[in-house]
Amino acid sequence: RARHLAPGRAALRLTLEDAPDLHIELALPEPVLEPDWIARLLIGRLEQAARTRQPATEAEEEPRIVTIGLAFDRLANPATRQLPAFEARVGRWEELRWSLERLTMRFGEGRLWRASHDRPSASLPEHRARLVGL
Repeated sequence: RARHLAPGRAALRLTLEDAPDLHIELALPEPVLEPDWIARLLIGRLEQAARTRQPATEAEEEPRIVTIGLAFDRLANPATRQLPAFEARVGRWEELRWSLERLTMRFGEGRLWRASHDRPSASLPEHRARLVGL
């Protein structure tokens, strides 16, 4: 009955053997029906959380995964809630940041840039601005 609805939040829980559980929660600014992007965002957050965990010593093995739990909630009809990514509106920074994060996950790090106008009055056009990574 709820197959056509899009999640607004995803929660991933990994139960590890001989280690504390790992819990990742991804709150989406709007409901989406893009499973590949949701999966990439969850994997990115999981990798980030795994890097911040206490590293195993050389004698110890990485903890084994015992169970995986994935839950979606805040379900809504995506046709009524989704907005264009770059529509001009006040207070949309979080939605824009999330759209940029989705693009980064899809195309890889170092592929999105922004222009920084450091010297708008420079005599040479190439000295007026520079590209900065996101």
